[in-house]
Amino acid sequence: MRWNSSRRSRPSRRRLVRNGLLAGAAVLFIVLAVSMLTAENVNAANGRAGVASLFVGIASLAVALADYFRHDETPPDPAALADNLALTLRAQWLEEAEGRRLRNPRVLPLAWSATSRNVADRLGPGSLTEPGAVNAARVLRMRLSGRFDGRFDQVTRQLAQGFERLPNRRLVILGEPGAGKTVVALLLTLGLLAEREQGGAVPVLLPASSWDPVRESLDGWTVQTLASAYYNGRTEIPRLLLDHGLLLPVLDGLDEIPEAARRSAVRTANQAIGTERPIVVTCRAAEYEDLIRGGAPVLRRAPVVEVQPVGAEDVIAYLQDMDWPATMGANAWDGLLARLEAEPDSALAQALSTPLMISTARLVYQHGGDPAELLDTVRFDCRYAVEEHLTDRLVDAAYASAPTAAGDPSGAAGPDLGWTAEQARRWLTFLAGYLHDHRERDLAWWRMSERLLSRWVVPGIGIGAGLLLTIASALWGRVAYGVDVGSVGNNIPSFSAVIGGGFAVLATIVCYANPNRAPGRLSLAVRGSWARLGRGFRNGAVLTAVSVAPLIVGATIVIAITAEGSSWSLYAIELYFRMGMICAALATVIGLALAAQQWLEAPPARATAQVGPLHSLMHDRRSSVVGAVVSGGVVGATGLIGWTAGDFTGRLVFRVVTGWAGRPGTSDPGSLARDSAKAMLGHFEEDPHRLILGPAMLLPAAAFGLLVLLTRAWPRFVVTRLCLAARGRLPWRLMAFLADARERELLRQSGSVYQFRHVRLQETLAARTRPPSDRTGAARPAAGPGVSRRLILGAGVATSAALITGISLPKDDSRAVLDGHGAPVGPVAWFAGGRRIVSGDEKGGMRVWTAKGNALRDLPLSGRQRITAIAGDDRDELLAVGTDTGRVLTWSVRDGVWRKLPIESDGADILTIAFRPGERLLVAGDEEAVLHSWTWHQGRYGRYKQLAYDTELLDYATLAGLAFDPAGALAVMGEEGSVILDAPNNRGRTSTLLGKDASLTLMSYGNATSLGFSEDARNLAAVGKTGKLHLWSLPDEIPLPVPDIRWATAVAFNPAEPSQLAVGDDDGVLWLWDAGSDPTSAVPHHGHVGGINSLVFNPTGDRVVTSGDDHTLRLWATG
Repeated sequence: MRWNSSRRSRPSRRRLVRNGLLAGAAVLFIVLAVSMLTAENVNAANGRAGVASLFVGIASLAVALADYFRHDETPPDPAALADNLALTLRAQWLEEAEGRRLRNPRVLPLAWSATSRNVADRLGPGSLTEPGAVNAARVLRMRLSGRFDGRFDQVTRQLAQGFERLPNRRLVILGEPGAGKTVVALLLTLGLLAEREQGGAVPVLLPASSWDPVRESLDGWTVQTLASAYYNGRTEIPRLLLDHGLLLPVLDGLDEIPEAARRSAVRTANQAIGTERPIVVTCRAAEYEDLIRGGAPVLRRAPVVEVQPVGAEDVIAYLQDMDWPATMGANAWDGLLARLEAEPDSALAQALSTPLMISTARLVYQHGGDPAELLDTVRFDCRYAVEEHLTDRLVDAAYASAPTAAGDPSGAAGPDLGWTAEQARRWLTFLAGYLHDHRERDLAWWRMSERLLSRWVVPGIGIGAGLLLTIASALWGRVAYGVDVGSVGNNIPSFSAVIGGGFAVLATIVCYANPNRAPGRLSLAVRGSWARLGRGFRNGAVLTAVSVAPLIVGATIVIAITAEGSSWSLYAIELYFRMGMICAALATVIGLALAAQQWLEAPPARATAQVGPLHSLMHDRRSSVVGAVVSGGVVGATGLIGWTAGDFTGRLVFRVVTGWAGRPGTSDPGSLARDSAKAMLGHFEEDPHRLILGPAMLLPAAAFGLLVLLTRAWPRFVVTRLCLAARGRLPWRLMAFLADARERELLRQSGSVYQFRHVRLQETLAARTRPPSDRTGAARPAAGPGVSRRLILGAGVATSAALITGISLPKDDSRAVLDGHGAPVGPVAWFAGGRRIVSGDEKGGMRVWTAKGNALRDLPLSGRQRITAIAGDDRDELLAVGTDTGRVLTWSVRDGVWRKLPIESDGADILTIAFRPGERLLVAGDEEAVLHSWTWHQGRYGRYKQLAYDTELLDYATLAGLAFDPAGALAVMGEEGSVILDAPNNRGRTSTLLGKDASLTLMSYGNATSLGFSEDARNLAAVGKTGKLHLWSLPDEIPLPVPDIRWATAVAFNPAEPSQLAVGDDDGVLWLWDAGSDPTSAVPHHGHVGGINSLVFNPTGDRVVTSGDDHTLRLWATG
């Protein structure tokens, strides 16, 4: 047997792999032992011993677990497995027979005989023919004629006994559409199940519509179908039963296989059954005859019988036995029954000659109506007209209010779920069209998502899940840290957005990668644990390699390239090792999570007792939720540990490979492990408990659990159901509706799928989903209208998006752009009475401009130095310039000569410079908090002096800004938040300017304008270290409310309007605001495409000039 041979070969291969691993581990430990014994460095030997002991412990644990999970597999008993499957099938098909009303009140009599069509195998003498018979086919017809009539159990027993008398136990059942072939096959299956001996072959009724004989063998399809329906996808048991000859396939509906594949179906069936195996096949008579005439082989050694039309007397007896509604009247059927008896060949009698139409008439008139309408020979002039009328009324009748039956005074036919006939018809029509479009009979709920969801729904699911995760992480941050929590709080929105965006992309990939997953079942079993754990672990490793590893590798490369030093420095190499090991650790964590989830889905050792659609949905829902919780819990519990372990392993391997580089002569793995743990916990030093519980544990657990859910059938079905219900295509309670439709005999159940009660009903409803021209076979017009609608819709959306984008994009509000610098522009100043502008850039370039923005000339400086500060003096038409080399120079408009001023600065950067209003005093401050001053002497600034003040008031910090108030008092600002008013006179530090939020340094280029007084000396504005704008009322010595500007860089008051404050920010926006008014009234002005570095008002206050990182200056109107 194939099964036995394959089982014998596997242990030998596993034993070979296991022995190889053990031998390799032994060699590795021997090498480690020798190296430790011969090591000169005792510490190094101890380190290696510690590492080796760690791996030995892990190996010991693995061996112990392997021994625990190893199950001594005993060969399964095929007979016992067959008995179990038979019990399951009998319970299933008895319940289905009850649902089809085959036992109430009795089975409709059916007769059959050997077919007169030339489609049977011509058997030789000694088989089914009498000795000396001339025409074997005619002898077969004589011996195979039969009829069943009576109670249900009697009929099934009669069919089974007749089948067992066939020499080869093979049979082909033909019949017209609706003749009862499926009913015969079902009754035969139940009879064989009831009559089978213990350990005998099990008849399995299989709908042939799901078989693709071109691609699948009969045996492979049979095994896969049984595995999916009864063994949770496990094929070993069905394969074992097949190999031992314990399966008897009953193929129902060969005609439902596409016409081009039917010939392959018969040929494949002949190859599979050989000369001994039994089989039963049902098919429409005309289709089977066309198939054989077309050159297909007949089914070998299989007699062919054909179900005969139901006789008029049997129809009359069946209808008289029914309990009709009391409102119908006792004589309602008399005229119709008389017509059947008097005219057995009439159109009415022909229409009611099949079990399908007889049961359809019963369903239609049980819920009201007058059967006498069928006596209208003008309206119903042919058999087709009667059948079409009954089929068309079936849905409406089934959902009509059930009248009281003659024998049921309570009147309740079943619970009323509130669905109208119109709703049911619309929903069933949609489902029929869906099945027709995919050429299927089986309505499998788990296949609907792939076929019915729009291609945009999957990205929508990813975006929705990402948005949900973004909101959850943001809420966690807000709840854990509050609204205003410094740097942590400021990073919460961006951190949450990054998490949500990354998850949205990953969720979309996961959805596309698992398009059509079958339902699962929660099942625990030790048997086969290693196989399931290994399969889940491999899936996790692949998922990590595809999704997580590229992100970490890319981030590592970026960090290595942008870090200081070479990309092959020790720092970079250690980073490579660490990130590589972290990837391996995450692969292990995710592999363990998926292994745990996979372990919970052990294939059942026996056939499952409940295989209906509702049960499969319930089991998949339970399996999905539990699997997501367990796998997410594993990731949450081990993710941080795995990351830390990967980081430690990377550091350890790097140091072992490089001889403990960075710590020469100190091989201490314990210290290295503590360093890794501290480095990890250092990220959570704000509040380790809340951070570890939130972003490090709950967030990964929730994210991974959601990803696992998105791979399962139930969540996708829920999305499909909600989307279609919102559009009115299906009901909100779809499964309840389908179960109710089955109770009303519109649907039937086959395993885990629903089917329409007959393909004719499906085709009738499906025809309503097509235009009349399509139903009549007219050529469908080109796809132009649909495409045109999509194009129009797409064009409308694109146009709307373009308009919205165009409206929302900021406009350039500046009056003029001064373009000419080749580097970011920093300090800027007005001089010559507001008729000239001068600016300097990072490369030492200086330019002079007119008040309208026209370039006049360049003022180049000798040497490579950056312009750090500029001030203008209108009285003497001078410019003063500070550089990053500690030099201060003046330039006279009158003679155009640069003059270097004496200074004692040791080359410290000059950061700020200003002329005292009304006096000839020039003051500059450098990065060492030294104030330099020059007074007018002999027609120029030349007398130098350092201004003394208490530098302790600035906490010995860098001098970040200086400004003269209107009275000429000098104020200086320090890096750490101190502002000294009238610094040379040591009036002291203003108490209202202290504290963390008042840290007043400016990190941008051109920070001379980070401090300014209003012209009335009432207000002082400054830019804080974190880009926060500060405004103080000097008379009251209190802070004032200011606009919420994300990162301010420069401030200045309007000299003509003391209350108007201009603020530049790092986004290139200029804000104009009336200080003291509502902070929300600040007006933004856009223009720069880089941060603003400096800004200055002209003397009249109607213009302000700004400089920026975009290499430009801009002029703005202030009115």
